[in-house]
Amino acid sequence: LRMGLDIPKGAEKHFQILLSSRFDATEGLHIGRWNMHLGFSRLLTQSATWAHLSGTLDTSGQAQVFQPIPNHPRFWGKRLYAKAVVFDPAKPDGVATTSSLAVIRLAP
Repeated sequence: LRMGLDIPKGAEKHFQILLSSRFDATEGLHIGRWNMHLGFSRLLTQSATWAHLSGTLDTSGQAQVFQPIPNHPRFWGKRLYAKAVVFDPAKPDGVATTSSLAVIRLAP
């Protein structure tokens, strides 16, 4: 699964992509004042620590990451929800901005 980011407001800032198997519009993960719309799941906890889903956006605010997913029938048709957090230590909550929510349906 290749994911591209285009967040001009986050140019040259550190980011982390978070993945979840659950969507939650209100009670899910919040980071400071930011509602991430990600429901709590094992995948969310794990993805927060995966270095390959983090990095620094380039001067245009772009980056690409790759998340390997086995091509196995148990994953086909599943939905993943993804959102990037762009950090800024100068902000009160440490967050410059977040990406839009991506809904990903896995297929063979």
